[in-house]
Amino acid sequence: MPRSVFTALMYEGAAQEAMNFYISLFKGSEITRIERYGAGEPGAEGSIKIATLKLAGHDLICFDSPVKHAFTFTRRSRYSSSAGARPSWMRRSNNFQPAGRL
Repeated sequence: MPRSVFTALMYEGAAQEAMNFYISLFKGSEITRIERYGAGEPGAEGSIKIATLKLAGHDLICFDSPVKHAFTFTRRSRYSSSAGARPSWMRRSNNFQPAGRL
């Protein structure tokens, strides 16, 4: 059965800045989807709840953690799913919409 693999990058408030920096380095890279925290949600309003980007042909997930950690950035374990299946973190919200370069 085919599988998809994504690398997840977790930040504490700097996900947007990091994504913009990454896509500026590699021609043809883009932010493909983005969802932000709204008022009353666990994360800071306007911070990145979940975003996907294509970086030099590689799929990445970026997000701002609503939890404070002893670090400001970490790579997370990779997520794999059946081809075409929508991961559970994407099913959490109906607001997960395509986005262009910000």
